[in-house]
Amino acid sequence: MESFMTSSPSLHTEIQLEENSGGSYEEMFAKAMEAWHRKDYATSFPAFKMLADSGYSKAYGYLGIAYEFGEGVASNWQMAESLYEMSIKTHDHVGVYRMALRYRRQSQDALALDLARRDASYAFDVGHAYSLEEGCPHDDEIAKICFELGASNGDKDCQWKLGLIYKKNGDDERAVRKFWEAAEQGQGMAMFELAQCYEMGIGTPCDRSLAILWYERCKKSQYAASSDAKRRLQEIERDVPESDEPDTLNPKEDKNESQGVRGFFRSLFK
Repeated sequence: MESFMTSSPSLHTEIQLEENSGGSYEEMFAKAMEAWHRKDYATSFPAFKMLADSGYSKAYGYLGIAYEFGEGVASNWQMAESLYEMSIKTHDHVGVYRMALRYRRQSQDALALDLARRDASYAFDVGHAYSLEEGCPHDDEIAKICFELGASNGDKDCQWKLGLIYKKNGDDERAVRKFWEAAEQGQGMAMFELAQCYEMGIGTPCDRSLAILWYERCKKSQYAASSDAKRRLQEIERDVPESDEPDTLNPKEDKNESQGVRGFFRSLFK
């Protein structure tokens, strides 16, 4: 494989200059990502190359994207594939996700499942690639297999996604179970789904107190559903007399809450 380091002296980007003045790789990567998001590939590509050549593993996947789609460089699938494999070996989700999309679009489902089984942490990424309807028809069956694999290993995001598939297929009791398993681990999107199930009696008896409890926990999370949970709590508060309010309005905050559900995925679609 060709060296990732750019040899052109004219490509002294803002990011490269920052490296010379002592900036950390993490800071340089953040700058490169900012440039990539604004489609400034003349800046992001040489920066990703420099970081990858220095062994900064987070850059492998994004440099692969540059080669796959010709972002600041001529399109070259062989280079992209090699970089995705390097990304996968470092357990970075970008490479797993991009290769899974490639397998899906070429109907190479067996290879996708092999990738999902290669490591338990890959199951969500492969399942997610098969569950979204962008670029080609989605395949819930393959996605379900992947999410079941991850859920069986305790992956909270796989539990949530598996719950959504069960709910879509009318298997409400199993959906509630998966939402609960994920919510107990701090998965905010699952918290919102579980709250709705308790509020509307989907797969479980109606329980307003439990609905409010899970809406409250979701509201305190950093997931996208937190704003919906806040709005729903405000609606409940307006609709119910104060004397009827339960004692579960301030549940203990879950320490396992995290920043969203691998939210970078949608930006990786092409």
